[in-house]
Amino acid sequence: MKKTIITIVIILVIVGALFAIEKATRVPDHLEQATTLFNQNDFEKAIAETNVRISLNSKDIDALIMLASIYNQQGSVEGREVEMGPKVITIADQILALDANNAEAYRLKGYAYEILQDYKNSIPAYDKAIALDPKNALTFSNRGHAYGLMGEMTKAQSDYRQALVLNPNLDAAMINLAKIYLNDKKTDEAVVLLKKAIGATQNLRLKASAEQILGVVYILGNDFKMAKSYEEAAIKDDPSLATAYVELARARFLLISSISDPAGFQNEVINIFNLISTANKINPNLTSALSLGGLVLQTFDNKVSAKEMYEKALLIVDKDITLSAAEKIETKKNITNQLNLLKNEK
Repeated sequence: MKKTIITIVIILVIVGALFAIEKATRVPDHLEQATTLFNQNDFEKAIAETNVRISLNSKDIDALIMLASIYNQQGSVEGREVEMGPKVITIADQILALDANNAEAYRLKGYAYEILQDYKNSIPAYDKAIALDPKNALTFSNRGHAYGLMGEMTKAQSDYRQALVLNPNLDAAMINLAKIYLNDKKTDEAVVLLKKAIGATQNLRLKASAEQILGVVYILGNDFKMAKSYEEAAIKDDPSLATAYVELARARFLLISSISDPAGFQNEVINIFNLISTANKINPNLTSALSLGGLVLQTFDNKVSAKEMYEKALLIVDKDITLSAAEKIETKKNITNQLNLLKNEK
């Protein structure tokens, strides 16, 4: 009996020692940490975590995919498309050298070309990714976004719908399909999708984007206080979302008539321009920031400055990746009309 007890104790000690050794030598899950940081928009730390994994194995395809994904998002969010797009294409080619039929590599190339507004190369890359992996919802969603920017809204909507068939909770597809619904005056359907996306996503950028668009819905419905609330929530979730600052400025501008105190009124005007300025600093090619600035200046009869603001807005329309091809045409038309109004008011 004594020998049995001693044997059991020895076995437990050995097992415990082995567990301790395994625990001590276990490699940290750098990609899991990178994913969390990515969803929080902490791109530099996410890159650092991913590079630790790559330093252990330069041919680690999962790590290379993660790094390219971060660069794509960083380029889009921080307005660094020209810098990050080529980096992603290089990494994607590196992956394809290791695995010629890697669907994710083609998807990443498609997105890189998309943020570079090179749709002639973007769409074929997405097509190849879908041919290799026809059940990847994200690829359909990405291609739908590219089609939307090209102004091919029927194809865009079809891709978003297919993405949601494959993954009913895909946040990006819900948000972008909601945008199409809004343009088609299907407000109720858009709101349902946006609220579902807010509840489903773990990505702060996408959550903020859905909140920002909901703010626009409430602006269109003349509920400017609710719009203000949603835009503030969007900025809280993602302080780098330039469009949220623009729409918050718009909501506050539309509420300004309720301020009777002259000092308070003047202070609110300053706040509105500070928001527009912040949006412009985040994304210098955001047409809506400058066109709203022109409208505010025009409203307060500062015609010279309004004209300058509209003219600057007109110069950057073609560089504005937040606008589809059709929206660029409409935006140019609207800004030109405002400039003509200013000219006729002289």
